[in-house]
Parts: sequence; C-alpha cells; structure tokens
Amino acid sequence: MDNLVRCLNSECVSISEIANELGLTNDQVELIIDSLLDAGIVSGAYISEHFFASDRVIKKLVTNFVEKTGKIDFHEIVRELSIPENKVKDILEEISRTIIKALAPYRRVRIADLSREIGLPQNFTTFLVKRLISKGKIIGSLDMVDGILLIEPRTSVVEYEKETFKESEFSKIEMERSKNKKMHLEEGEEILQELEKGWYAVRHGERFEWSKSMFRFDLLRKLILTNKRLIFLKKGKIDSEIPIDQIVEVIPDAIGTGNPYIRLKLKNNEVASIFFVCPSVKMFLGALYLLGKQKALVDGWTLAINNLIHRPK
Repeated sequence: MDNLVRCLNSECVSISEIANELGLTNDQVELIIDSLLDAGIVSGAYISEHFFASDRVIKKLVTNFVEKTGKIDFHEIVRELSIPENKVKDILEEISRTIIKALAPYRRVRIADLSREIGLPQNFTTFLVKRLISKGKIIGSLDMVDGILLIEPRTSVVEYEKETFKESEFSKIEMERSKNKKMHLEEGEEILQELEKGWYAVRHGERFEWSKSMFRFDLLRKLILTNKRLIFLKKGKIDSEIPIDQIVEVIPDAIGTGNPYIRLKLKNNEVASIFFVCPSVKMFLGALYLLGKQKALVDGWTLAINNLIHRPK
C-alpha cells in the first residue's frame, strides 16, 4: 500500500493497471483513491475516466502546455489535457502565492532568477507574473527587453487574495451538465441529513446478504435523508429511494460478529436494511469494518428517521 501511495503522489497512473496488480475492480481502486484523497494522504485528480495524476504531474502538464501555447486558456487546458478546471485553478493559485512569497525580499529581480528560485520554466513564470501585475496582485512593472521585474513596496504576501480566474464557456457548459446529473428536490422538500464523507450505504432487502456489503463495491451509495424520502445516490443520481410515509419503524440491529446495521419496517409487511461501509485502505489491510463508527452512524440515522416518521402531522 505504501508503494501505491507513492505512485499516486508522484506519477500519472492507469486505474486499470492498478486494478490488475491488486486483483480488484476499477470501481474498488477508485474508492481506495477517493478514500486516500479524503484523508489527505494523496493529492491529485482524475484526468480522465482511466487515469489519476498527482499534483506534481498536473503542475508539470499545465506549465508545459502554457509554455507551448504562450497563454493561460482554461478552455484549452481542460479540453486538451482532460484536467478538471478547478484543479487547474488551484495549481495556478498555489504557484501565484509561491511567486509573491519569493518576491517579498526584492524590489528588483530578473525573471530568469525568479524562475530558478521557484523551479518553474522562465516563459511560464513570465506569463504568470504578467497576469499577476494585470490583476493588481503584484504592484510593479516588467521590462520585457531586459527581463527585469521592478516591484513597489506595496506588494506583499499578506495582500494576496485568491485570484478569481475567468470562467470559460466550456466550464459553464460542464457545470450546467453537472447540475442536470444531480438529484432534484421536490417542492417543499429539504435535506435533513447526509452521510458523512468517506462513508457509503448498502441497501439490502428483508434477507441480509453479507457478500453485498463485503465484496460488491458497485452497490455502495451515498445516503441522504429529506423530510419526504430516504435517497440512495450513485454518482450524484438517484438510484433508489424510500418514501418516509412508507416507513413504519426503524430498528438498530446487528449481524455476524456484532456488525451494526439499520432495519426498516415498511408498509405492506416489507423490510429494508441499510449497512454502512467505509471503503478505506484499512479495509484491504484486514480491518474490515470500523465498528465504533458504524454503531454511531446506525444510532444517529435510526434516531433521525424515527423522529421524522413519528413527528406530529
């Protein structure tokens, strides 16, 4: 697992190749990566459906692309490199802070010296310095003939604020598409509770199928409770739901060696069960379930749903 973390933090890796090496599915590998991202153990982004790139690689890809094209165009970067636009913005904002911090002791500096100090190509450094000057983040002027930056005393790291990069039309289209994929609340419906980051729910019927929670990672769902229904989300879309008015009672239960889960008694004598799973690296190292946290989730969700179904009409 240490080798996997090192690769994710330094390279661009194929999801399929990792899955083959570990004997897992692509979905399982993505869940491991998501868990590592949530825990802050790795940093990077999916640059397509099939690859994950570390921040180091993304930074290199972006700087090389800007060097080649001679401009910072988010539409082109996202389209040509398949890097999420928010990740490109984060990378450029981080570099911008690095530049301003490096400039703090100086009032006059050569761009060549600055680029060596921050470890970035000279042309890329020039493009970003010009942008920072135009945005008022650096108070000064750039002599393009001699490649010298003259800085006024007002420039400081403290004054730097997160730059708002212009949103491309491509980004607006993608955001609109993203909105269309997400669940839509009904009129008068509001979200009361969401399953916390890193945890997923597996829905069972009356018969609890243990293998579904242990091995079927494709069945993991995000759980949301509204004032009208219990919603199971798969990649932002509603996969299934249970109307609140169909729930008679919610009971905390346990299976196996005391693994807690929620049992819902529904109308028409039907039963549904919900098991909570945290697909973290620990699962694949032998610690299958974090029992204490599972029990807290079971108790919390049982209380929330029961309070809802027994509320005064």
